[in-house]
Amino acid sequence: MVLVGVETDVCIARSAIELLDAGYRVCAVEDAIASLWPHHLAGLQRMKQAGGIVTNTTGLYYEWIRDVPTAIDIDAKIGLDLPAGLTL
Repeated sequence: MVLVGVETDVCIARSAIELLDAGYRVCAVEDAIASLWPHHLAGLQRMKQAGGIVTNTTGLYYEWIRDVPTAIDIDAKIGLDLPAGLTL
């Protein structure tokens, strides 16, 4: 399960913990979740302590792509018209 959203320390962390308890592998995308400081950091630490994976958008993208030929194919398909502020 890949988690994104708001309230890192509440909604995201609790969802992650419940999914982990249910036997799922859980990955929270650090730059696609948010809470006020220091609650964001506390939520990330809690998920890690429970066994969740914390990554970022770029890391997840390349994890899914897996190899150079696929990356080239995907890059050709999505082109350069990415949303403002998104870099891969």
